[in-house]
Amino acid sequence: MTLEEAITDLTKRILAISPEAVIRVIRTSSNEASLRAYAAAEHEATIKDATWEQTFKLLTEQDLDLSVIFYDITNLPKEGSLEEAG
Repeated sequence: MTLEEAITDLTKRILAISPEAVIRVIRTSSNEASLRAYAAAEHEATIKDATWEQTFKLLTEQDLDLSVIFYDITNLPKEGSLEEAG
């Protein structure tokens, strides 16, 4: 699996749980990325449950280091803001 395929897979998992989620991806290398999932607070546990095992499997079996970081959508920063660059 490529990094892009893994990002697409995780994005689909998140959106299946929270269709209104906003997902921002930060790629740090050819095999590493962070997905920031801004979604309703009540979806946090379900999103974490749906992505944790897959991210662990990608790391151990595919050498792809992806993390899914959950944020309450009410804290969504504007695109291009300093918070977004972090």
